Amino acid sequence: PVFALITVRDNGIGMDKTELEKVFEKFYQVEEHITRRHQGMGLGLFIARNIVLAHGGAIWCESEGKGSGSEFKIILPDQADE
Repeated sequence: PVFALITVRDNGIGMDKTELEKVFEKFYQVEEHITRRHQGMGLGLFIARNIVLAHGGAIWCESEGKGSGSEFKIILPDQADE
């Protein structure tokens, strides 16, 4: 049984389908460093993914493409039975 379903939506730059899994890779950033407006190391989603997986959950991203924002979803299982 699912303990928690967390959904986070943004109205940011959005992503192509090819980028949806890559955003969870260490140091990956969607925007090129030359045109990037936001700072960061590309570690936040990598760390989030590892935390979610350590708890037996799942995390993924959905987007309709560039300019449409993104939606991140996390499922955490009920660990009370363990």
